[in-house]
Amino acid sequence: MTGLHDELRARRVILASGGKSLPKTGSDGIGLEIAKTLGHSVTSRVFPALVPLLLPKEHFICGLSGLSGVATLEVRSGKGRKLASFTDSTLCTHFGLSGPSVLDVSRYWTDAKHDDPGATLIINWLPALDVEKADAILIKLGAISPGRWLREQGLPDRLAKALCDHAIIEGSASSHQLTREKRRKLAGTITQLALPVIGDRGFTHAEVTAGARVNCRFRHQRHPFVSASAHAYSLAITGFGFDPAVDFTSSHARCAQCGSRSSSRPSSTMSAWPDEIISSACLASVIMPTAPVAISASLRIRAASGT
Repeated sequence: MTGLHDELRARRVILASGGKSLPKTGSDGIGLEIAKTLGHSVTSRVFPALVPLLLPKEHFICGLSGLSGVATLEVRSGKGRKLASFTDSTLCTHFGLSGPSVLDVSRYWTDAKHDDPGATLIINWLPALDVEKADAILIKLGAISPGRWLREQGLPDRLAKALCDHAIIEGSASSHQLTREKRRKLAGTITQLALPVIGDRGFTHAEVTAGARVNCRFRHQRHPFVSASAHAYSLAITGFGFDPAVDFTSSHARCAQCGSRSSSRPSSTMSAWPDEIISSACLASVIMPTAPVAISASLRIRAASGT
């Protein structure tokens, strides 16, 4: 590796420059570009994860900025199959939704939407209930109003009113006045409201990079100039807190000259990586890298025989 002031030679190089998330920390995706200059290929799908989601400005949730509560976010396929589900604190914002449950589900939503345009994101404001259970409770409320019942379940007053308004019912009216159609609509609004997500806040606000995988070249132990392939990729861990991502590397190849095989099972520890790897990429980024690697744009990496 040749920099502005010196040259460093090494038998093996690990490129640990972070992903594309939170570029202000120095993790701006330059590692992916360096990997490409070395002849490695990078997957085309690299997208933000652990990231807040955007809703249309006119959606009622955007008018509830600052409200939070425990809710379930669920990704469903176009055919209605549940793909992922997270229950945790959920924050309404002026741009849409944020909070632990939203950040956790974001990468699954983006991934599902890419493969299936019909995929939907569903929110349940009362995770202990489903449509049938909520409907059964509403039937038994009698003179108690839906708005009062929602507040008794712990929902903020503004949210309770907004849910009733969205279902086009009078939240202060007695529940026994509701028609079956209106009652079912309210039950659905409370427990399986489809969210018209229009995007996310991008890498600037994402806490990890998803989808980044580099197909790396490495050398065979007995025949150092025989190239094969390995994989370095990032994996976002669900959960809001420490170290939301880890790096894995795996390899599997056969030497064209002697036919011997070299393989390594995925591992999160560098000590288990195969010795043949001469360059790799640790592409996962964490919330606040304690020691981000700053690589000058003028740095040139030179691959020479035997180095």
